[in-house]
Amino acid sequence: MTWHSSQKHLSCLVALLLAFAAWAFSVGGAAKMLQQSDVLVLLACLAAFFLGSAREGSRKTSPVVDQLVDPERSLERTIERLDEAVKQGGRPDKVAFREALHAYSQLGRVSEAQQLFEQMSSYGLVRDAKAYSTLIRAYASNNRAEEAVALFAAMREDGVRPGRFAYHDAVCCLVRLQRLEDAIALYNEMVRSKVPACGSTCQCLGHACQKRGWTGLADQIIRDIAFGEKTELVLDAPSDASTACGDGAEGSESE
Repeated sequence: MTWHSSQKHLSCLVALLLAFAAWAFSVGGAAKMLQQSDVLVLLACLAAFFLGSAREGSRKTSPVVDQLVDPERSLERTIERLDEAVKQGGRPDKVAFREALHAYSQLGRVSEAQQLFEQMSSYGLVRDAKAYSTLIRAYASNNRAEEAVALFAAMREDGVRPGRFAYHDAVCCLVRLQRLEDAIALYNEMVRSKVPACGSTCQCLGHACQKRGWTGLADQIIRDIAFGEKTELVLDAPSDASTACGDGAEGSESE
């Protein structure tokens, strides 16, 4: 909660208390009907209500984002504001960092996004699933598939649960790297972990299976899309391919 937000809620509370006091003195007899305990309970309820409203407001809007994210959603201006805040000794929160990461990603400035991602820990910020997913998407969207897959593995090593978008980028990057067995293993992990696969994830994997000549798997993926129920894919013959992105993680995170 910012100082201005706290001051605003406190002013509202004081105004209501003054109004209540004026009413009590004006009606006289009616005020006497109220027991002292009733007045205390009423005042406590008013205070709790406004403090709760203040906390709710602070959760809905990040003051750092209000200061750093350009109202017109200008990518360049979002980055500039973060740089200005850091130079002035400010401590941006993780939401502001994610906005800047997204801006760098959209502008194709992947190396700068990577540097910003690495700086988060120096500000005492935990790199959460959204921060990881944003940088993974930056790698995937700029033909850096190997780095996207490596960051996905690092994400899980750090104990961060991937969401469906991080899984999607990792699966598609594995396909791009012609590691189809690994891509299938990762897809199966999504199914077991009950992470809802994007339609584009299924299409990417289905097309790769069709191109490889694994028509049975491709048909299964098409059926899964049609019925809306994803099932694990099983290769006809065992594979000794590497499963660097195999079955280590469980659970999901909503993005």
